[in-house]
Amino acid sequence: AHAKEREAELQLKVDELQHYETQATAKDMSAESMHDEEVAALKRQIEQLRKAKTITDGRIKYLEKIKDESMEEVTQHSKRANELRKSNAQLKKDMSSMRSDMARKDQEIQQLRSKLGAFNQV
Repeated sequence: AHAKEREAELQLKVDELQHYETQATAKDMSAESMHDEEVAALKRQIEQLRKAKTITDGRIKYLEKIKDESMEEVTQHSKRANELRKSNAQLKKDMSSMRSDMARKDQEIQQLRSKLGAFNQV
């Protein structure tokens, strides 16, 4: 009877140990599956960030292209404005020269009229 009691106690201990082992294995598997889920989630986040980065890179390149085109346009307008300023300055110079010529011609006309008037009085 004593041996049977001892055997029953040992069986209880074996059962208890198996129970704890089963629980530990379940916890390990649960931790492993949680780890796998976390890894999968991190991989998804990385992929989403890569896609967002690619989209952002594309937008940056597009905006740089627009900026470059705008700067080229500004440069062209600036060159044109400088050409117009030079042309305007030349026109002012030409007009001033023409006014001087007109004033000289007016003087010549006055001198010729004076001479003509002197001839007419003779």
